[in-house]
Amino acid sequence: MIHPATLLFKFDIHEGAVLAEKSSNCDSLLNGRQIASMKLNCFPESIISLQQGVHTFCFSIPGTESHSDNQISNRRNSSRIFCYTAFVSVKNMKCSRNFEQFSIVIATELSYYPLFIKLLSSIKSLPVLDPHDAFILLTNFVEKWSRHLPFSFKSKFELPLFDGVVPINPKPKLTHLLSTQSRFYCANLNFIGSDLITDIETDFDGALELWESAITDQPVLIEACTPQKATNAAFAIASLTYPEESPIVTPYISVIDQRFAALSERPKGIIGTSNPLAENLIKKQTKLVKIGFDLNKPSQTFNSAQIRYKLYQNTKKLRKAITEAVDQQLAGDMLAFLLGNVNVNIVTDKLIANEVLSASPVVEFAAKVLKSKLFRRICRERLALEENINRFLTLDVGDLLRPECARKVCVGLIHVMAGQTMSKDLERSLKKKLRSLASIFHSDQSSSSSSTSD
Repeated sequence: MIHPATLLFKFDIHEGAVLAEKSSNCDSLLNGRQIASMKLNCFPESIISLQQGVHTFCFSIPGTESHSDNQISNRRNSSRIFCYTAFVSVKNMKCSRNFEQFSIVIATELSYYPLFIKLLSSIKSLPVLDPHDAFILLTNFVEKWSRHLPFSFKSKFELPLFDGVVPINPKPKLTHLLSTQSRFYCANLNFIGSDLITDIETDFDGALELWESAITDQPVLIEACTPQKATNAAFAIASLTYPEESPIVTPYISVIDQRFAALSERPKGIIGTSNPLAENLIKKQTKLVKIGFDLNKPSQTFNSAQIRYKLYQNTKKLRKAITEAVDQQLAGDMLAFLLGNVNVNIVTDKLIANEVLSASPVVEFAAKVLKSKLFRRICRERLALEENINRFLTLDVGDLLRPECARKVCVGLIHVMAGQTMSKDLERSLKKKLRSLASIFHSDQSSSSSSTSD
């Protein structure tokens, strides 16, 4: 993994964002296109005017696949670089408009969002916010941090801040991870860190709606009053799927970024914005969440830790329900299941039996679950079990499959082999079976080619 890089951007009234300084390892992590994308987002839009001072937020840019390491970043977000940013506005009578504006960015593949934001926020303690001095000091701090990141320690330790230290718990217990009262930063790849109720401004029922959207890959658009609130809400919603993978998260994006136009046409994941135009530009059906506008806030029955724990339990129940539904269908008619003929009624029954909570009616929720990445992931996991591979090997499917069906089954099981581990003997037997299936659609292609030639 390449260590985090730091960059200093200054705002010019004619040119916009200008790269002023960068750390020595910057070129190893970032290319010109990525830096151009950073320039579009490092001076944020905000519905509420950002006053003099330090304003922290985070945006993400496309990463370089060769740099990504799934061991230290959330898998769905591993091809992204997180840009933890401190936007600073200070009075300077020598500058145009009597203000000097600059942004310091920490660019990294690491998803320890609360930790990096805490470091950037501590810049406020500096007696003078000079851009060059602040950049040099922050770069030195990031270099010190890099010796410990990703966390390789088993015991608790501390990382320095400008105004103190932040204690780290690299192997937190579940109760510490889900609690907002722990004075330690509890290391995790699911963006858990800040107070949930403060960030999403809703009660348990509202959190359940957001959980349902996140766990079934329904897009969520956040319209927040500031980029910081957009960032906090985006990461908080993404964290609700713990212990399963977080959805793709775009914690903040400017509407002038070309990627926003693409998201407008095909929104995906959790999208954070602080521009009122964003709501009108998103064309597809997306759940809209407004943050920071002092809307009527519901009374709280549960605190943040209780909400997190109830949703954690609900996610575990959902996995159990899906697993039972998949196993039942594999045992009943494996071939039909491999061809995508999934019985939604079985899934619905398992959701009810396991008392899985959902915001929408259970039949509607079951239909969403069937289309989710979580469902496909569990299908691959169950298909890779030795008992199910052996069950498939005993199926005499050759005469029953049309070429297009043989291709579908073959491709599906190739994906299973690629994503799961199995014994060498089992792998050899499966490959032999798949070759026989491949011959069905290959011979069909040959016949079609011959007919075309004739």
